[in-house]
Amino acid sequence: MKNKNFVIEKKPQDGICNICLNQFDVLSEDHVPPESTGNHGKLEYRYYFNTAGKTQFHEFTDGIRYKTVCHECNGSLSNFDRCIATFYKQSWQVDLNNCDEHSFSIKPNGIIRGVLGHFLSSKSTHNRSVFDDFCIDAWNDITKPLPQTFNFYVKYYPHNDIRVVRDLVLIGRTPAFTSVMKIKPWAFIVTDQEIYDEHVTRWNDYFAYPWHQKKNVSISVSHACPQDEPEGNVEIMKILGLLATESVIGKKLET
Repeated sequence: MKNKNFVIEKKPQDGICNICLNQFDVLSEDHVPPESTGNHGKLEYRYYFNTAGKTQFHEFTDGIRYKTVCHECNGSLSNFDRCIATFYKQSWQVDLNNCDEHSFSIKPNGIIRGVLGHFLSSKSTHNRSVFDDFCIDAWNDITKPLPQTFNFYVKYYPHNDIRVVRDLVLIGRTPAFTSVMKIKPWAFIVTDQEIYDEHVTRWNDYFAYPWHQKKNVSISVSHACPQDEPEGNVEIMKILGLLATESVIGKKLET
């Protein structure tokens, strides 16, 4: 293990913000997932798809962080992070293992835009994929509804691994461009295909809501998202997209 305070940076370190594409002398650090979800403290981290033949571990001393966005865009992200923080705070106050469904008083569109913004942070280049174009639509005008080109799903995730998986193509009957962000107790799954699973909650109806509007949202928690799905399903062929090789998995270390 490389025993240092590791931060994922741009390659090359060109100072160009992944979100606004302006150039700066110094970029800021963004926690992905947000720090308020539990992404802090000592973490062991590795790339999810090991294409080099040897697994290399790094250690974060303050959560998984990316130095890829400017201070202004990072500040804008914090508005949506407060929406995500409220969702997680309410989740921690409930025993989700002992109910089939639970209702949360949250701002779903703010959560959606926050998750998509952090996906933009979680890569070492500002070059954009089709998925990034969808994410940036959440930022160009936050008063406009999001396009329905991708689907946004939320599923109960009771596992300890933190996973940030981008630009994965799952080959089924129809190729599904998929990105996943998982941190206990929720998995956020963004894909251009529909997921036919009664235990996963689709949030596309909230794409047209104002980001600051509060809503009572019911989420099924009767069936947990497997720790390694959909990104690790061995029965489905996978193609690594533009930045899939930068997908990460983190594990909490005891202090």
